[in-house]
Amino acid sequence: MAPKQLSLEDKQILLDQASETLKKEFIGLNRVIDEIVNGISGWFMFPHLQTSPAIINAWGITGTGKSSLIRRLAQLIRFDHRFFPFDLGDESESYWGIRRILTQTFETHLDDPIIMVFDEFQHARTISENGYELRSSAKNLIWQLLDTGKFPLEPNHSFVINIIETIRRLEYIVDHTDVKVKNGVVVQAKKAFREEIQLDSLYKNEYYEDKPLYFAPPFLERIIQLTLPTTFRTESEVRMHLNTMDAMQTLNFLQSILNRAQKPKYIDLSRSLIFISGNLDEAFRISGDLSPDRDADSFANQTAKINITDIKVALQKRFRPEQIARLGNTHIIYPVFNASQYAEIISQKLESIRNFIWQSENINLEFDLSINRFLYDEGVFPSQGVRPVISSIRHYIEAHLGRICTEWNRIKEKDNHIFMEIEGNCIRVDFLLHTLEIHQIKIPLHNKIHALRQSKRDDFQAVTAVHEAGHVVCNGILLKQLPVVVYSQTTNEKNGGFMLNDQGYTLQFQNEILPRLAVFLGGIAAEEFVFGKENISTGSSGDIQKATRMVLDMLRECGMHSVPVFINNCDERMNYHFRDPEHTVEKQTEILMTKAHQLARDTIAEQSQLFFHIADYLSDHHKLGKEEIRDLFTRHAVNFPIEQFDNKDKGYRSVLKKKVLERKEIYAN
Repeated sequence: MAPKQLSLEDKQILLDQASETLKKEFIGLNRVIDEIVNGISGWFMFPHLQTSPAIINAWGITGTGKSSLIRRLAQLIRFDHRFFPFDLGDESESYWGIRRILTQTFETHLDDPIIMVFDEFQHARTISENGYELRSSAKNLIWQLLDTGKFPLEPNHSFVINIIETIRRLEYIVDHTDVKVKNGVVVQAKKAFREEIQLDSLYKNEYYEDKPLYFAPPFLERIIQLTLPTTFRTESEVRMHLNTMDAMQTLNFLQSILNRAQKPKYIDLSRSLIFISGNLDEAFRISGDLSPDRDADSFANQTAKINITDIKVALQKRFRPEQIARLGNTHIIYPVFNASQYAEIISQKLESIRNFIWQSENINLEFDLSINRFLYDEGVFPSQGVRPVISSIRHYIEAHLGRICTEWNRIKEKDNHIFMEIEGNCIRVDFLLHTLEIHQIKIPLHNKIHALRQSKRDDFQAVTAVHEAGHVVCNGILLKQLPVVVYSQTTNEKNGGFMLNDQGYTLQFQNEILPRLAVFLGGIAAEEFVFGKENISTGSSGDIQKATRMVLDMLRECGMHSVPVFINNCDERMNYHFRDPEHTVEKQTEILMTKAHQLARDTIAEQSQLFFHIADYLSDHHKLGKEEIRDLFTRHAVNFPIEQFDNKDKGYRSVLKKKVLERKEIYAN
């Protein structure tokens, strides 16, 4: 039963069932599913009330289920046969390719509503990275669809030429021979007709001795059917109509077809539902961080703050304002999965494998939790979504199922089952009869991520541990922020370690310049403190660059110089920039960096007990988590109230309210 034949009540039931099913199949996307189902409800219930397409935008990092969720939704609401996806990242999806598919779609479905998906929409950009306007016929077609759902179908020039040539040839035959036509077939002067018609190469293969001598050549059947698809559903219907005519009636009919073919035709897809799907790096800045060491919860928290304004600002770097307006206001932001959701996805996939093996092989397969933990450690790259996880499950689990099932069939006993767990660098597979092990195999694991994470306890890790401990101490003591995690050994051997913060404030304040600079310089200060100034490493280059960039931005662009102006000495073309010929910004930067460096050294020296506990731990272990860091601060920090970590209130609101109250009292007096 097609969706348009359903009653409103049946449609609502189908929509509710689709929502329920999607929430079972797609972990962590309940909010997204609710937004999408609500967004399509009006279109699904009353598509013929639309005068332009319903548009839903779906944005997120790769691997969060944007495309697969939309495709599955189309199946659940019985639109899979009217579902047309286009990948705008694929160069083969050209203007003519998209146009041809949409034209055929219109001719097939006519007045029926359809679903279109323009995936990887970020590649349809109309503004280059340098701000120049880009032009593309395919993109123009898409913007026409988004605006009205209609686009002009240019006349098929080959069709027109063929009809003109046919009319010209048949008129000549009628004027210069005794040809007579009855019911579409030549009944008089057949030889003369055949000789004249075959003079033109266009018709050489159309007439044979064993075929009826049709007055209108058979190749016209296809042209006429495509020109009048609502009148003639098939070519045989065209022939049946031609077979009712004599010569003059045929020529008049062909002339009407020519007139129709030359008229502009509009494809009307205004009753369609259009999904725009893509990845916006400008909004999801974490998408460029491919490290599996990044904390999934922290990534999820960062992306949870992205809103519709962030999306539109990001779109502005790729599209013109009037184009952004055509996308409408239904922008659905896919979240990044957190740690518990990744764990649930892994459990769901393993349960699916377990059910499949039971149904297909009648084998009771069980997975130990060590399998889940291993797959999380190997498969979770937070900025890449679920695809690396699925790939790891295929590589480490599904790839071995054939061997395991074959082994089970070889030693099969009644009521036995299989238990899989991680043991060292192997998957141990136990074949059990009740609780008694009757057979065992071990499958070696070549788990590269796990090997890279192992603590090497060498000089490199020791230097990294000291460096990161300096950052942690300065960050906690000076900014009163508890890091989410700190690493002294990562999967990227070139980068050593890093400290990850979950920033609560987007604003920075003048009184924070020194503390923030000191946090950046905490690594090099720690290396000096432990190994001496002559033994500092090159690991601080990135920290120094970030610190220098921050202080210069604050002084030149954020009004924290002695005069609140925008300073630019470099771009001579801009006549509204304030010049700094005396280089006061550079001088002030040098003073601030020197003070910050000293502040970092003093802080580490004052908190040396805390510092050495953190550095020692990180020299033996590859990471420290948030709660472990809190515990070390609680036990070893000097004169530091640990409750300050949980207090994000900087007091600005209370200052404002106090000032307002003071003014009220002054005015009252």
